[in-house]
Amino acid sequence: MNTKKRTVVLVGDSATRGQRGYSYVKLLSQKLDKDAFALINAGVNRELAYNVLQRIDEVIEHNPDFVTVLIGTNDANASLKEENAERMMRRMRLPQKPTEEWFKENLLGIVAELQSRTDAKIALLSLPPIGEDPNHVGVKRTGEYSQIIKDVSTETNVEYLPIHESMMEYLREHPSTPKKEFDSWRVLVYKSYFQKRLLFKSLDAISEANGFHLLVDFFHLNSKAADIIANHIREFLLKSA
Repeated sequence: MNTKKRTVVLVGDSATRGQRGYSYVKLLSQKLDKDAFALINAGVNRELAYNVLQRIDEVIEHNPDFVTVLIGTNDANASLKEENAERMMRRMRLPQKPTEEWFKENLLGIVAELQSRTDAKIALLSLPPIGEDPNHVGVKRTGEYSQIIKDVSTETNVEYLPIHESMMEYLREHPSTPKKEFDSWRVLVYKSYFQKRLLFKSLDAISEANGFHLLVDFFHLNSKAADIIANHIREFLLKSA
């Protein structure tokens, strides 16, 4: 019987880091045998696929048995408006304007590095929606970027976890009515963070007050969304172990 504890590195942005939203990594740890899996949270706030590729050595140093990659929300958001792209380029020190083609190039680079330098089993996760209105450009754009992720998983023969599809199915069955327009997302993100850190409100209470069913502030996860991701990853790990 193999009793070796398997190392799982979970790569991503703020959704993985879990400081501004509900932590799916923490929730996943509660769903797994702690003697069988060691989870390493490799999420960094605000990152795009390019930034993950620049720090891929840090992931590889953990000698992972499994790597999950949830990245692309900030790439998708940067493509929505010119000002978003300029802000991302400045804050994240990007060498060029984010595009769909560049996102795919960087994601392919991430997978190539992991495949050539580790023996890890890899899963690429499609994206949670930006917002919850299926007719809004944010939701549609995350759907388009999720298709890129699916294409990369097929091209590289790695696992694909349909997070976007699962969340959109949930929202079709449970339509939400956000109380703010998407253009106010930056204000809502900071307001929600303030309510969590200084007023000690729960993320689910903030989510409900903002009129969402899966998100807190157009971007970050509540417990239901985190549970959807954790369940997909748990299934992948148990199937592949």
